[in-house]
Amino acid sequence: MSDSWTFDANLMSQQTETDGVWDHNPTALGDYNVSRFFDDSTDDDWSKFTATITGDLGFADLTFTTSTLDRDLEYLTDYSAYAAYSAYVEAYYTCYAYYYGDNCIDPSIQYENDTNQEIETREIRLTSKNQTKLNWIIGSFYTENTLDYNTQWRIPGILDALKVPLSVENYYQTDQVRVDEETALFGELYYQLTDQLKLTLGYRRFENETSLKGFVGTVFWPSYIGGTNRADNVNSRFSGKDSVSKFNLSYDINETTLVYLTLSEGYRPGGANRTTEVGATYDSDFLESTEIGLKTTLMDGRFRFNGAIYQQDWNDIQLAFFDPNISLLGLVDNLGQAESNGFEFDSRYIINDKATISVGYSSNDAELKENYFYRGTLRVAAGQDLPLTPDVKYNINLDYEVNENSFGQINYTFTDEMFNSDVFLGTREIQDSYSIVNASWTLVRGNKQLQFYVNNLTDETAELGRNYEDYVDLITVNRPRSIGIKFSWLLDK
Repeated sequence: MSDSWTFDANLMSQQTETDGVWDHNPTALGDYNVSRFFDDSTDDDWSKFTATITGDLGFADLTFTTSTLDRDLEYLTDYSAYAAYSAYVEAYYTCYAYYYGDNCIDPSIQYENDTNQEIETREIRLTSKNQTKLNWIIGSFYTENTLDYNTQWRIPGILDALKVPLSVENYYQTDQVRVDEETALFGELYYQLTDQLKLTLGYRRFENETSLKGFVGTVFWPSYIGGTNRADNVNSRFSGKDSVSKFNLSYDINETTLVYLTLSEGYRPGGANRTTEVGATYDSDFLESTEIGLKTTLMDGRFRFNGAIYQQDWNDIQLAFFDPNISLLGLVDNLGQAESNGFEFDSRYIINDKATISVGYSSNDAELKENYFYRGTLRVAAGQDLPLTPDVKYNINLDYEVNENSFGQINYTFTDEMFNSDVFLGTREIQDSYSIVNASWTLVRGNKQLQFYVNNLTDETAELGRNYEDYVDLITVNRPRSIGIKFSWLLDK
């Protein structure tokens, strides 16, 4: 635009189509085998436009960014296992003999999720240009996330009198629009206390509002057998406001070594439930973190080490779960407090002009600090490990370069055992530890690259997740050993 003003725009678009599912029951069918009554597929199509204007105001630099994301997702999967384990599907939807005699139908179920998501984001900030000890950033932020989703559980051939009103073959349906809005004011202040000591203070004040409108239910609720109406029954609204802050003190021991102390907070906004049995609303949850770290480069730049120890307090943890006994919608409740103590580091060492080794390591001790009672029953106990948090995780990477046109890499990662995403006593499961080795060799000729690779060299079966969503223990695993060739053509070289 001019010497002091610039305009940048970016448009990204992607479509992903997949077939099959990622979880299975190896105990019943063996590794990588599934039994399905309907095809499984995903069609995910999204586009994002981003524009940024920057300008020199003399006393400060102005940056304004706007972005729009539009996403369409269609997800189809077999849900027939629910019919096998549910006491309701066969009795009330496929073989309702009390009203309709013995004209039973196939209880196979197909699940379909049609979702449209639109996210609008705006941010404006001013960054000071003072070449002094004091500098600052101030700004404002706004985002609106509109999620329009229609999830349908279908039984082909279901009697008209037993299907959700106004649907085709649905025995259960969730058709809703959720809108999340957030507005925030933020700022950071940087002050050079001495030539080696720097202070950073940050503050963010936010307000959020959530609205939900639509329908969830069956022919039995909130309608009735033979009903023709499908009135909205989940309309609700929630609003809240709060603030978070940050404190950082860094000290340059010398030109290659820095130590720091950071106290910071993070949050997730609260929301509304459609029942008062767990609370009509739930609060924002907050993470308070204290971190002491070191960043250093030694041996004339050949060795780099970054490390930190930290202690985190997680307050009013948001727990999402589903209990059809009190609500046909997913529920969220505030669980209480948890604590995580640990340390981590990443390092790199240049062995010689051809070989470089990198090592990363983290250790965590994360547990809940309070009991959680749900409807009078202890469901989560103080002292139990947080889900999806391994005690130890590390990786080792070796790069070897013959020359700039020929180089290879081998990578080893280890993940310790951990509990799955379920937090309730009696249903949570331990996911086994696993190790993965990947290797590749790349040849470069001008603007073309040819890579030979082997992923999961040892053919390890890694448990990435476990769930009971279909009323059986399903395990999500990684891909088996994969050998391939990848060709790349760099257009701008």
